[in-house]
Amino acid sequence: MRKSRSCLTKVSAPGYTLIETLVVLAVLGLTVMTVSVSAVAAIGRLEARGAAQTWQAAGAWAQLGALWEGDPSSVGVASSVVSVQQGESEACLSGLIGPVPLSTNVSRWRTATGVDVRFSGVTAAPDSGGSLYFGAPRGCYRVTVRPVSGMTTRSWLDTAP
Repeated sequence: MRKSRSCLTKVSAPGYTLIETLVVLAVLGLTVMTVSVSAVAAIGRLEARGAAQTWQAAGAWAQLGALWEGDPSSVGVASSVVSVQQGESEACLSGLIGPVPLSTNVSRWRTATGVDVRFSGVTAAPDSGGSLYFGAPRGCYRVTVRPVSGMTTRSWLDTAP
């Protein structure tokens, strides 16, 4: 009788090699890292824009209060709190802005804890003209306050002051 030989064939297991898996994981890791860095920068820029908008609204509120009441008013920013003081009353707008770096180019507006701008006179003009800078990653929002009218404009600067 003839002995039969079994035919031995090499069967490879389906799947990926360790090197292929590591390459895919490295590419995914770089993609996630890039997206997260971009997201953090975008969130920082949105917080700075929100802080600048909140200050502009509070400045308009203080200016209108000074016009209507005839008493000086002021807008102060310290950490995450914007406060509007009109005569004897004060309103605090806390939690509306994030903790963004704040600076100004007017020395009389600087306080130990932040910035304080005063509006007074028959036109409710600010005590001087200048700019406030609300920092963000890779730039800042600048709110320019006009010296006579107190009107404000907001613009983006690619570099911080």
